[in-house]
Order: sequence, then C-alpha cells, then structure tokens
Amino acid sequence: MRRLRRKINKRRRNLYLLIILFLLFMGTGYASLRTTVSISGNTNIEGNTWNVFLGNVQPTGNNTLTPFVSPTITGNTNLSFDVDFEDPQTVYEFYVTLYNQGTLDAEISTVNVVTPTNLENWSNYIEYSVTYEDGSDISVGDKLPHNTSKLIKVRAKYKVSSYEYLLQNDYDLVFGLSIKFVQDI
Repeated sequence: MRRLRRKINKRRRNLYLLIILFLLFMGTGYASLRTTVSISGNTNIEGNTWNVFLGNVQPTGNNTLTPFVSPTITGNTNLSFDVDFEDPQTVYEFYVTLYNQGTLDAEISTVNVVTPTNLENWSNYIEYSVTYEDGSDISVGDKLPHNTSKLIKVRAKYKVSSYEYLLQNDYDLVFGLSIKFVQDI
C-alpha cells in the first residue's frame, strides 16, 4: 500500500512540476512577445556632422526688380520674402543654393511653399513657383548627398491682368519656402 501511495505521489508531483514548468514557459513566451523596448535620447556620432542649409542668393538674368531685395533666410532651411512690384512687368526671380556640407546624406522629409494668407485666391493675381534650376519640382524623398549642393529657382510675377487690382488694394504679400530634412539611410 505504501508503495502504491509513493508511486501515486511521485506521479502527482511530476505532473505538478510539468504543469508549473509549462506555465512558466508560457508566461515567459507571452511576456517576450508583448514587450516593447523604447530607446530615446540624444546621440553624438563622433566624426560625423549635419550641415544642411540655404545660402548664396543671386538674382537671375530674368529679375527686373531694382534694387534686388534679398530674401530672409532663418533656421538654415527657411526662406521668406516680401516684394513690392514696380509695374506689371516686374519679375522677382532668384537662385538660392541648397547645401549639404556635412558628412551625412540628407533626404527631404517635408516641403512647404509659403503663400500669402491675406489675399484670397492669390494665384489668380500672381505667378509663383519654387523649383530646382532645371524646372523639376522639389519633392519629399529627394536626396542631397553629403558635400553636394542643388540650385533652387524662386520666381514671383504679377499676372498682367491683375496688376491694377493689386495696386488699388495695396496688399503686403509674403512668400517663402521651408524645407525639412532627415538623414538618408
């Protein structure tokens, strides 16, 4: 009888041990699947630099605004300008260079072409464009490898038919460009 009890107790003990081990492995597996590791903070990558900026503003040969009024560049990649046109034929056009003088490649993450907020349907009165020198659009995802630059052309001109309207109402029209970059991986 004792032997039988020992045998049953041994079997029961082994069964309990198996159940406990099974639950332990299940809990560990579940926890590892449900755990998210989040790392945040600043990093200093030794030997690499980030240096992306707008600079070297030059009027184009098509610019007829005299004297040339240079746009304002803030925060390295933000540009704004406010121009008073002298007559309906005035063209405000310039090149600005987009530089990457760092050691890391850059990619455009956002492009915001700033247009006047104080004139409804402003595009009925003004031709405004911001493109690369070759006329192609500046787009999210465009690459700017390290130690390179790209020329951007900015053009603003009254549409001849709207000049009288704008003169009568004396609008202060502000235009601009804001480009944000991320590291190209």
